[in-house]
Amino acid sequence: MKILFIGESWHIHMIHSKGFDSFTSSKYEEGADYLLSCLRQGNIDVDYMPAHIVQTRFPHTAEALALL
Repeated sequence: MKILFIGESWHIHMIHSKGFDSFTSSKYEEGADYLLSCLRQGNIDVDYMPAHIVQTRFPHTAEALALL
């Protein structure tokens, strides 16, 4: 079985305030690690496409999807 798993990634932008001062920070996270690990341990062929690349790299035809 072959699976294309998409999503489960996100960018976080935070604003921290302390008194009258504030600063920002950001980070990138993925939440698919545990699920992907379980699928792969079950001998399932998994391709993972994080959410931020789906819009530009998702296959637009069945033929392109079959090549993954």
